[in-house]
Formats: sequence, structure tokens, C-alpha cells
Amino acid sequence: MTKRFSIKAWAWPVMCGALLLTAFATPRSDGAGMALLLMGLTAIVCAAAWAVRMPEGPALSRRRQLLYVVGAAAGLAVLLLLQPWILMLTAGHSGHNGLYDPSRAVLEYLKLAGVVCAFAFGFRVSMSDDTARRCMDAVLAVGGIWAFVSIITFVADPEGIYRSMSIGQQGRLTAALSSANSAGTLFGALSVMACGHLLNRFWNRTGRLWVERIDPFSLIVFGVSLTALVMTLSRGAITVTAACLVVEVIVLSWNRVRLRWLLTGVATSAAALVALTLTPLLGLAQRLQNVDVDNQSRQLIYGEHLKVVGHQLWFGSGFGSFAAVNNAILTELNYGYLFNIRAMHNIYLQWLEECGLVGLIVLIGLNLAILSPVFLAAGRRRTMGGRLWAILLAYAVFLLHGLTDYGFQEPALEIFIALVLGQGLAIATNNRQVA
Repeated sequence: MTKRFSIKAWAWPVMCGALLLTAFATPRSDGAGMALLLMGLTAIVCAAAWAVRMPEGPALSRRRQLLYVVGAAAGLAVLLLLQPWILMLTAGHSGHNGLYDPSRAVLEYLKLAGVVCAFAFGFRVSMSDDTARRCMDAVLAVGGIWAFVSIITFVADPEGIYRSMSIGQQGRLTAALSSANSAGTLFGALSVMACGHLLNRFWNRTGRLWVERIDPFSLIVFGVSLTALVMTLSRGAITVTAACLVVEVIVLSWNRVRLRWLLTGVATSAAALVALTLTPLLGLAQRLQNVDVDNQSRQLIYGEHLKVVGHQLWFGSGFGSFAAVNNAILTELNYGYLFNIRAMHNIYLQWLEECGLVGLIVLIGLNLAILSPVFLAAGRRRTMGGRLWAILLAYAVFLLHGLTDYGFQEPALEIFIALVLGQGLAIATNNRQVA
């Protein structure tokens, strides 16, 4: 007997997908106006989700792991609120005064509040495994749709969606984001999530022919997302995604298949993917020829910014001050490689420069508070464990590509990964007796 389709059961998954599609389709969401619009919309959706009753297992008050998350988040909030006063008291000891811009800081505070709302929304709609499955499927469906739309529009018009191709991005898929590297981060994470869902459903559908165990939905999303990733020609995103996919295949297939067959399958799949994406990979090979020059530029950028870090090591130069710092250290000699900092970004360097060593430690603590329950539950839970591994490795794409990319500063990507992490934490703290 098949289950009847329920509009009520799919209302929030549809809302989840609509929010992400709006974020992905918003042109140049890193602009102040668009960023505030997206974050405001996220806050409204989050408030609506918490205002209505939803299935919970267990109730919010019984999820003790959340205490660590709330404590770490409160510590970060206190630090950011006290930072302007700390900078005022220590300004005389800094070699770079006047870099803190209150208006820019307020914008960053509002964006951060929107990220919190996206996380809370993802958590709320995943407080039972049934709704969590639907919402994660909605995330994948929207991601696959946007990857397909991005590919079609790029083939039809290489100038990019909305004909707003950024300087230096010609011939690379940007998908309405500010750079092809940011698009690479998005489609890399989606590829990892889709592959995780594909493997999870394959191994859990026992008692069937292997062809019947393949989930067409996950396979299609994986294929279009991976194709879009390769078309970005993002060296970092492709490398990081490939590494995460290998780890994912090994983790989810361990003890389920003999090692030699596992390695053979990985090698065969890799060869097939290379054959299918040969043309874009040729463009990637041309970009790899310039990797040494780019690495030299990055070292020069890091050197200039680390000098500023040394002046405000403990509490940074102020939240949202990275662009001001970059402009302040411009000279005739370094203008050639500092003018376009976004192209060779490092999110960890930015956070260290803006919030100092104390802020970096607090941020690491917050990440550990969120990821630890997810990691432990991924190894403990049977059918939902594969989904949690997919979330962890998708986040790994963001973390690793953040060494060279601007992705964490794109509001659309911030909303996406915050929502997914919220879903992961909710699933990890759902009732253990549920599969």
C-alpha cells in the first residue's frame, strides 16, 4: 500500500527549497542591498517555522548537546559586541588606526544574524527524521535544478546569468554568484551531498538487484552538480571535491564490499567522470599552468595582511574591516596583486585579521560544538548516518576551499551551508531509536 501525498507534510520542505532557490537566483548577493534582502527573508521564514507546531523527537529542551552550541554562540556574540570598545581602548597601540568602519560592521552583524536564522530554520524543520528527509531532498532538488539552469544559461550565453560576468571570469560558469570559485564551492558541496545520498540509499536497499538499488534522483543531481562544478574551472573546488568524494565513498562503503572491489569501483568511476567532462577539464588544465604564479601572488598577499594581524593579534582590526585593511596597505608596488583580493581570498586570514586570535578560537569552538554531535551520530545511526556523512563532507568542501576562496562571504552560500548544518545538528540529536 503506497503512502498518500500530504500537502501539509511537504509545506516546509517546499519552503526550504524556495528559500534556497531565491538565494541562488539573486544576482550578486554579496552586495549590501541584496544581502540584507536575503537575510531579512531568511529571518521571516525562520520566525514562521518556530511559530507553528512541528513534529519533534525529542523536544528541544531534551537535546543537551545544544547547550554547548548555545554557549559557544553566546561567547562569539559577546566578543563581537565588545570588540568596538576594545578597539577604542587599544587604538593607540595599533599601527593601523581608523580601519574600523561602524557602518560596515553593522552590515556584517546583520548578515551574521541572517546566517543564524538560516541555521535555526534548518534545525527547526528537521527535528523529526521524516521531515528531515523531505527537507534534505528539497535541498538536493533545488541544488540540482539550479545546477542545470546554470549549465544551460552558460552554454546559451557565456557572459553569465543576467549578463553580469565578472572581470577575469570569462569562459567559466559563475551561476549568478560573484565568482566562478564561489560557484565551484556550491556545486562541489552539492556533488558531495548527492553522492552521499546515492550511496546511502544504495547500501540500505538490501534484497534487490543492484540496478534497482540505484536512486535516479540522487544520481541525476550528482551528475548535473558535478558537471557544473567542472565548468567553473575552479582548481581548488575541483581538487577539494574530488578528495571529499573519495573519502565519502570509502567511509560509506567500508565493511560493505571487499577492498579490491571498492578501489576498482572508485577508479572506474573516476575514469568515467573524466571521460564525460573531458572538454571542461582541458580548460582546467590550461588554468593549472598558472598555479605557480598564483601561489606566488597569494604568498605576497598573506605577507602583507599578516603584518596587519601582528598589530591587533588578540582582538583583530574590527568585524568587517578586511576590505578597509586591504585598501589601507595598497601601494604602487603591491597594487597589481592586492586590488582583486577576492580572487585569492583566505577566509581564515580574514577572520584572524578582523576578530583576532580570541575570535578565531571562539569560532573554532562553535564549529566543534556543532560538528561533534553530527560526527558521533554519523557513525552511530544506520539509515540516517549516510546523510550526516554527506553533510560533514559537504561542509569540508567549504572549509578546505575557504583557504583560497571567497565563498563564505557570499550570502547565498552562507544561507545554504548554515541551513544544511542546522539540519545535520537536528538529525544528530533526534531520537536514537529512530533509524
